[in-house]
This record gives sequence, structure tokens and C-alpha cells, in this order.
Amino acid sequence: MQSALVEREKETEEKHAQRTEEIRLKKTENKERALAKIQRKRIKVLRKMYKARKNVEIKGKKRDIIEEYANFGSTVYAPITRDGLSLDKKANKYEVQPEALSTYQGLSELTRTLPNKVYESKASVDKVKFSFKKSLTRKEHAHLIALKKA
Repeated sequence: MQSALVEREKETEEKHAQRTEEIRLKKTENKERALAKIQRKRIKVLRKMYKARKNVEIKGKKRDIIEEYANFGSTVYAPITRDGLSLDKKANKYEVQPEALSTYQGLSELTRTLPNKVYESKASVDKVKFSFKKSLTRKEHAHLIALKKA
């Protein structure tokens, strides 16, 4: 009888231990889920705050038109295509191909109608040939002077 009581007590202790372990596991799992949910929410709020702060900085900055036109690398002269429609995309819309340039007869007719002065060049090759003169660097100049003195 004593042994039956001891065995029954062991079984109840095991059941209690098993039940407390299950409860502990459930509680830790719930806690981890709650922490993960809070962390996701925190990250979401931080991203929203970062985006809002970025928008405030952009809105606070006023457009300096003079600076944009002074800087030849600005979007005024070279628009970024990701910002919207680029002017170069519209260029082919306005491109004109005259019929006179598409055939040989049209080209010959065009050459007959143009005056001869259009075909004559005003630039002289002789002037261009002699206008380029190699300039010496300081060291080369100093070396030539030293050679003349010697």
C-alpha cells in the first residue's frame, strides 16, 4: 500500500511537471510572438518617420533657378529620364525627312538649285597648317637655354 501511494505521488508529480513545462513553453512562445510583432511595428514606424523627415527636408529646400542654370550638369540641361518624359524622346516626333533627300534625283535637283558659293570653302589649309606650333614646357625651355649657353 505504501508503495502504491509513493508511485501515485510520483505520477502526479510527473503530470504536474509535464503540465508546468507545457505552460512554460506556451508562455515563452507567446512572448516571442509578441516581441516579434512589436519589433515589426517598431521598424515600420521608424521607416515612416525616416520617410516623413526626408520629405520635410525636401519641402523646406527652395528651388534655386539661377544655380540650376549656372550648373551645366543640372536637370535643366540634362533631364533625368527616371523623373519623367525626356525632351529627347520627343525629338523623333518632329524630325523631318524631305523627299528631295531620299532619292538621287532629288539630291541632284537640290545641288543644281543651290548657288556655287555654298560649295566653296572659306577656310585655307595653309593657315591651319602653320597655326599649330608646339610650345615648350618650362623644363624644356630651361634645357634649351642651358644648351645655348654651353
